[in-house]
Amino acid sequence: SNSSDDSASATTLSTTTVATSTATNSTLTSTWTATNTTSTTKSTTTISTWTSSITATSTLTNSTTTTTSISTRTSSTNSTTSTSSLTTFTVSTTASVTTSISSSVTTTSSVSSTLTMRTSTATNVTSTATTTSISTTTVFVPACSSLQIECFQNDYDTAGNIDSVVRTCRDSSVGCDVSCDATWEVKCTDTTGHSYCEMSSVGCPATCGVGQKYCYGKTYNEAGSIIGRSTTCANETAQCGCDAQWEDTCTEDGYSYCVHKVTGCPPTCSSAEQVCYMHAFNSLGYIDWSQPANQSCHPLNGSCPCNSVHQQLCVTNYGSWCQTLAEGSCPLSCSASQRQCVTTSYTADGMVNVTHPFTESCAALSESCPCASQWERKCTDSQGDSWCQLASNPCPLDCGSNGTCFDYSTGSQTCATAQGCTCKSDQKTCVEYGLNVCYTGVTSCPVICDSPSLPMLCNTYGYDSSGSLTYTEQCVAPTADFMCPVRCNATTAKQCGSGADAYCIPQAESCPVVCNPTEREVFVDIYNAGGQITGSNRTCLAPGASISCGDHAVVCTIPDGEQYCQPQAMGCPLFCNESTHKTCEPLSFTTSGDIDSSVAASSSCVNKSLACPCGRNARRCQVVDEYGFADEYCIPQTQS
Repeated sequence: SNSSDDSASATTLSTTTVATSTATNSTLTSTWTATNTTSTTKSTTTISTWTSSITATSTLTNSTTTTTSISTRTSSTNSTTSTSSLTTFTVSTTASVTTSISSSVTTTSSVSSTLTMRTSTATNVTSTATTTSISTTTVFVPACSSLQIECFQNDYDTAGNIDSVVRTCRDSSVGCDVSCDATWEVKCTDTTGHSYCEMSSVGCPATCGVGQKYCYGKTYNEAGSIIGRSTTCANETAQCGCDAQWEDTCTEDGYSYCVHKVTGCPPTCSSAEQVCYMHAFNSLGYIDWSQPANQSCHPLNGSCPCNSVHQQLCVTNYGSWCQTLAEGSCPLSCSASQRQCVTTSYTADGMVNVTHPFTESCAALSESCPCASQWERKCTDSQGDSWCQLASNPCPLDCGSNGTCFDYSTGSQTCATAQGCTCKSDQKTCVEYGLNVCYTGVTSCPVICDSPSLPMLCNTYGYDSSGSLTYTEQCVAPTADFMCPVRCNATTAKQCGSGADAYCIPQAESCPVVCNPTEREVFVDIYNAGGQITGSNRTCLAPGASISCGDHAVVCTIPDGEQYCQPQAMGCPLFCNESTHKTCEPLSFTTSGDIDSSVAASSSCVNKSLACPCGRNARRCQVVDEYGFADEYCIPQTQS
């Protein structure tokens, strides 16, 4: 409190906290009310900061749902003898709540509230009081013991909808207490004697006895709307009844059924009549399917009446119907002596009109369909069939049984004669299947195998002077599998292999060696005097035979018996018996401790129990690792 003059001042700041808890079967409600009051007397007082906190504890078992509501009420009284200036500040209030109902489970919920107060600064008397009420409701589900059973009860809102389900625990020997909601439920009992609650709109199902049958119907509210289903019993020989207030009983083909009075029973038409439906329409001109249709009987060989405002009668060769005008007009219908034609529509620049691409029309059966005269032409073949095509494309030539000759260089067409096409001076005349065929820009005619004795067209392969593969076509006699045999030009090529593995190679080359089943195929490298590979030979070896490596190589054999060629200067590597010996390659050093490469390497096989020897000016060292394995190596004699 700060005073702005020398007058005596008195300021009172008080906080009142009230916490109350109310517990019911499944709901605990705790309410905290904080009343904060300030008052000033005679002097000027300004409050800038005020913080108040409320804490209460309680315990709750099996908490499942927590809801919090906060309400604030503020009142002010100001003196009218002086001018007031306003100061706004914030008061924060936090409530932490733990509620105890059972000792088994403890849950804690917290709520917080922020209050805004407006305090006046004035001379004489000013008082401001703010009351905040925080209410927390916690709904919990009890935990049932092994000797208890769970019982459920519906809780309804004011409209009769299930708002929540309350679960309680009952002793197993007693069972659940079936207490139904008096407003929204009825108590029912099943055939075993057990009771349960059912919604009043549904009602209890019937339990029919011997000689009775179940009848299933509907229940209605006071406005005639269906609100549920009902089950009743009737004698097996009797008909199930209908709701007298809202339903009519209809009979059809000896069977009766119930319909709503608004819909009514359909008319009973004779075998020479049909049932017609007159629908109601909405303001947009479409059928209102929510309204029942009026039914009436009309002659079977006639049409049903249409709505004079919203429909038109459509009649085609396939029948008649009422077309809704809002969905378009009737489609075109041609008579039995007419054909239905579809003509392509074009825009002013000759493009297909994608918005309305086709126009329908009827034409006499003795006439052809019309074409778009500005952009199309009508073509007719020798059979009398007509069609439309773009005017920019000429109609194809119809030569009847003689066939048509096409000049692909110019796009022109002519009719063939009995001998075939008539070729121009710059064309090659070839005979194919007994008729003349014209070719442009060729010097020879293609091979046509039209002889029954030589029906297969096959290739003969050869090679030109540059070694490129060439082929010529030739007619040959048929083979058993209708596969062309491999044919090589005797002058430029030779055949290797046979049967399906046959192929042609240039005459100057040699066919690769082909080993027989008892021989093995090997590739032998060829070396020159400098130890370089100059090529390899593919050869066949008889069992047990050795390879031949030439003048500048030696034959080497590995432990598994395989042989290969190695340059003579390198010699063959040493192979030791790994089961008893190890390979040793000693190092030699100069007197200064460098490796002496002038000393030729000499490998040797040494018994595994012995150490490998060292070379000149060297001594042997051994190191044993942590696993007990020894490693031997040579170091210069001068090195320790």
